[in-house]
Amino acid sequence: MAPSAEPAAACSPAMVGVPARLLADGEIVILAIKPSGWFILLQSLPMLAVAAAVAAAVWCFKDRLFGPPATQTVVLTACTAVACAAVLLAGLGWMSRLYVLTDRRVLRVRGLLREEVCHCPLREIAEVMLAASTMERLLGVGSLYFRRSSKPEAMDWLHIARCAEVRQIVTDAIARAR
Repeated sequence: MAPSAEPAAACSPAMVGVPARLLADGEIVILAIKPSGWFILLQSLPMLAVAAAVAAAVWCFKDRLFGPPATQTVVLTACTAVACAAVLLAGLGWMSRLYVLTDRRVLRVRGLLREEVCHCPLREIAEVMLAASTMERLLGVGSLYFRRSSKPEAMDWLHIARCAEVRQIVTDAIARAR
């Protein structure tokens, strides 16, 4: 098997279970996916960068900015704790997310303590936009944004693998629903 840039956390639609309580009678699931495993890195990256910058500053300027080595150790330990907490929270966010496409609507489920289900009927979707930041492009992921014709806010599917393929599946389902 050839190595892949995609972490093993990427799931095929058959591997992700959709709770029955999310579906209406007779609704057929076309696609059910989780975000790419890169979601964890991409969501925690800002805090990791801050923690790394502070740790680098402490390391580089330890003689000028900090007195005893114990103070340096405390700051470096705090940086490590912040970085670990950021990765842990992003991992919990990844675990709680599920993106579902049915024959009638798109759904986004997220939240550990309080589950939030956002959905939009396929007939109301005016546009499906595919966007990928530089970092997402480097990692081979992207995000889909669903703009409704009736409401100004958009719904998103963040950091998904094979985003162009998923976008095509969604646009085909929208065309069939109309």
